Amino acid sequence: MNTNEAIPLFKEEIRCRRCGRLLMKGLVRAVEVKCPKCGYIQVIAAQTSKK
Repeated sequence: MNTNEAIPLFKEEIRCRRCGRLLMKGLVRAVEVKCPKCGYIQVIAAQTSKK
């Protein structure tokens, strides 16, 4: 089995809303993260589309 198949090709960039520093890449359901550069705390949650 190729280990590269388990890694999703799409990686969303999560950046600080205040200073723009790259905080992480990946797919996120819900996370609270503090920017090490400016100290801004932000909550990031995936938007679900229910029809």
